[in-house]
Amino acid sequence: MILDVLIGSAYHYEILHKLAIARLLELPGFAKHLVGAGGVRKVEIEPERGSFDILLEAANGSYYFEIKCGSIIRRAQQDKQQAFSSKAIKLVYLLLGSSSVLYRDKEIQQIAPNAIRISYDEILAAIKRCRREQKAPS
Repeated sequence: MILDVLIGSAYHYEILHKLAIARLLELPGFAKHLVGAGGVRKVEIEPERGSFDILLEAANGSYYFEIKCGSIIRRAQQDKQQAFSSKAIKLVYLLLGSSSVLYRDKEIQQIAPNAIRISYDEILAAIKRCRREQKAPS
């Protein structure tokens, strides 16, 4: 019973973050400050039949986000994502909770060379830069 509640809450925790990040990516400047994406064109949840959590299409390319909140990246999922890493796209691993400790830069690079690893610090820094930009006189 308790295990079911914990598993269920972890699943909902990841969905909440997925929705929040998708919304943040739509805000002016946030994607630029987070991953260097310029000119956001589209944000899509669960692209490629769920191979990733979010797709960000920008003027300078496509960014596929995988969000992990205290969970592992399963081997089958790694295989699917490695197939994408050979394409002209950017992979972004957003690691929250214990996932940010489990997967450091080295582990992410083993899954997908040249992938971008993001955690709480990078999200907060991007939000702060957006806020400073909004406050700056034009």
